[in-house]
Amino acid sequence: MGRLASDPPARLVGRHIAPAWAAAYASEDYLHCRKAPIDLGALDWVRWDESWGQIPPEQWIDANVPREQVRARINSTDVHRDLLAAGLGAGFLLCHCGDADPRLRRAAPPIDFGLSLWLLTHDDLKRSARVRALTRFLGDALAKERCRFLGRN
Repeated sequence: MGRLASDPPARLVGRHIAPAWAAAYASEDYLHCRKAPIDLGALDWVRWDESWGQIPPEQWIDANVPREQVRARINSTDVHRDLLAAGLGAGFLLCHCGDADPRLRRAAPPIDFGLSLWLLTHDDLKRSARVRALTRFLGDALAKERCRFLGRN
C-alpha cells in the first residue's frame, strides 16, 4: 500500500519512494487579479476537515490563515480539486496531484512539509513472493516519477 507520512508506523515495512512536496493551487481565474509574489496568508482557502488537523499543510493553514478566510472544509480529494477549479479559493495539494489537473495552477512554489511517499506492507507479508514482486514493480515505477513528487515536472 502507498502511504504518505513523515515516518512509517513501526508495524509496517517497505520502501521509501520519494519526498512528497505540496503547493497551494487555485484556478487561473482566482489567481488572475493577484500580484506576484502571492501572499498565501491573504488567500481564501479550501481545506481538509478537522480530522486532518495533524498533517503539516493543515497546521500551516492554522498558523497563517485567519479563520474567516476558510471558505470550505472537505473530506474528498475530488471535491477539493473541484472547489479549487471552481474558483472558491486556494488549497494545498501534493504537487504530483495538483500539477496533473489542467484546471489548476500553483499559487506559490512547492513547500517541503517533511512528508514522503512510502510503499509499505505488514511485516508478516514481507516474505510473500507475490507481495515482494508487486512491491518491487510498483516501487521501481514510482521511483521513476520522483521529480513529479518534488514538484519538478
